Amino acid sequence: MVKQTNNDQVLRFSPYAWAKAIYYLQNADTEVSMMGISAENDYLFIENVFLVEQKCTKAHTEFDDEAYNNYIYDMCALKGMEMQRVGRIWIHTHPSFGAAPSGTDNATLRDIFGGCDWAVRVILGKISDKKEVDYDCTLQIKNPAMHIPLEVTVDWDCDFPKSDAKQWKEELDEQVTHVIIPAVVHTNG
Repeated sequence: MVKQTNNDQVLRFSPYAWAKAIYYLQNADTEVSMMGISAENDYLFIENVFLVEQKCTKAHTEFDDEAYNNYIYDMCALKGMEMQRVGRIWIHTHPSFGAAPSGTDNATLRDIFGGCDWAVRVILGKISDKKEVDYDCTLQIKNPAMHIPLEVTVDWDCDFPKSDAKQWKEELDEQVTHVIIPAVVHTNG
């Protein structure tokens, strides 16, 4: 569940896409990145999310470059989808802490998506006792250069498929490699 607001600047999720993103938030013990797949006629309505092969830690997520390029090729060249639908909304989780963007998150939005006329970064953080998701959502516009905070909501008025936790677990297991950073031991001498 997300808090409902009266803000006109809203990023909407289908119930299916929201359930899938929340599944990844709750079932991975690392950060996880996914790409939002938008509706053909509304780029700020996410119909689905897609996991790309990646390496993750509790505080970092990084797509495999070749896997990301293959994802874009498959979606655009093979499935005929527009880049604006499949390559502009980056969603990732902060399961161990709040949804405030890190310096790395800001740099990723700027460096990776800065050449796009627009892009959205969504960070999903902890879930409260009231089942509300802490999130940060920013629309970046290239010209004129702007960062606009967006509200996030679930659009219950659309048609959507049933959830598939078994399939989502398989995707999570296949696409996310948990990287353990070795501890550095300091000694005097």
